[in-house]
Amino acid sequence: MAPLPCWEGLGEEERPRAVRGLVEGVEAEARAQDTPVLGARAVRAQHPHTRPEHLKRSPRPLGHASTRQALKELREQYRAFVAAFREAAARWMRGDF
Repeated sequence: MAPLPCWEGLGEEERPRAVRGLVEGVEAEARAQDTPVLGARAVRAQHPHTRPEHLKRSPRPLGHASTRQALKELREQYRAFVAAFREAAARWMRGDF
């Protein structure tokens, strides 16, 4: 298997150590927040098609943008697209190809 591009400079023995270090870091962070970590055996014991007991529900976002201005521009562009599409569809229905 090819290494991740960011790990291409690491040797064969260094890559597993890097992965282990990342996993240990995540586990330590979870322990600090009192979040239980299942572990590999418990994860493998789970049925892959079971659904979670509780889902986090939140309203869907009106769009994805890094700033309010970018979201405003996205909406304006989408409205322009919808208007152009509807105009093109109306012309098509009239036979104006």
